[in-house]
Amino acid sequence: MMEIVVKNGAEISSWDREILKGLEKELKTKRLDYRILESCRQAAPGRQPIVLIGSDYATLSQEIETARQLGRHPVILGNQPYNAFDGNYSCVCSDTGSAMLCLIDYIRAHGGEKTALYGVNPASLADQERLACFETYCNKEDVYFNDQSLEACFQQFCSAADRYDAVICANDLAAVSLVRRLREHDQNDRRLIITSCSGSRLLSRFAPQVIPVSLHFGDFGRGAVFVCESIVKRPYISALCVKIGCEIQADASRGAPVFQPAPAPGRLSSDGEFQAMLRIETMLELCDQTDLQLLDGLLQGKSYQEIGDSCFMAVNTIKYRVKKLMRACGVESKKDFVALLSPYMQ
Repeated sequence: MMEIVVKNGAEISSWDREILKGLEKELKTKRLDYRILESCRQAAPGRQPIVLIGSDYATLSQEIETARQLGRHPVILGNQPYNAFDGNYSCVCSDTGSAMLCLIDYIRAHGGEKTALYGVNPASLADQERLACFETYCNKEDVYFNDQSLEACFQQFCSAADRYDAVICANDLAAVSLVRRLREHDQNDRRLIITSCSGSRLLSRFAPQVIPVSLHFGDFGRGAVFVCESIVKRPYISALCVKIGCEIQADASRGAPVFQPAPAPGRLSSDGEFQAMLRIETMLELCDQTDLQLLDGLLQGKSYQEIGDSCFMAVNTIKYRVKKLMRACGVESKKDFVALLSPYMQ
């Protein structure tokens, strides 16, 4: 019986949800029993590995310590680098350094000579790994930090934008913010090669202007099963680290896989733009193709009747679907809903 510790509801990020889906799919394929817990405190003592899914450093640190007190071996699935925590544990994580090298090589192969690293969160351990890799191959003065304000990050970049022919964005929200603001400032963002270290649903609205690196979340599930089975069958192994590879989606479309790193606690919560994009990304996770058609109609200024005529749907059905999406975004009126979406989805 594999025990999996993961937060429920609003506390779980899109990243963590996709990892959990990948793990559950692998366990069902192999017909392995499992149960999901909200905390290691609900787990039984023993020598079996216990899987921890999460993005919050403080929460994971506490869960690791609780697992050790129970005699369990922690196996972390997430975006944290292997050396993020003290003590003995195993992990399945994205190969952040490899992803950065892929992007740098891609840019150079397509004529990029001067590259910026944009939107680095100083509180993010994954971003620190990206930064270290970038500074190995590029110049550290070409790094633009997102320290609680995407607007301030852009203003700093905008003053030197003409120096660059390529930009690597530390995450999708930084990439969306960059492209949106370049449009608002009437700058020719198409002359830039803009890449991102992930590939969320919101970012897919900006394809092909932004080229993302994507992960296959099923690989996290396969990696977790491999690590747990190896620890159990081979007692001489004290810990394992499995790094998940990535690929560049040069032909990105709306079908891109989801990847949304959770913000580091306490550092980005005051950034209204960042929070707005997180709300939209959460909403887009609930959307099917019909919902996306309804959203496009609303953003074009169409009435419910006009949308119904073009989609062959009843007005009441449209209203029901739209209200569901509005609740996901935390807004109560259609006017506020359109105002929230317009800067990022038109």
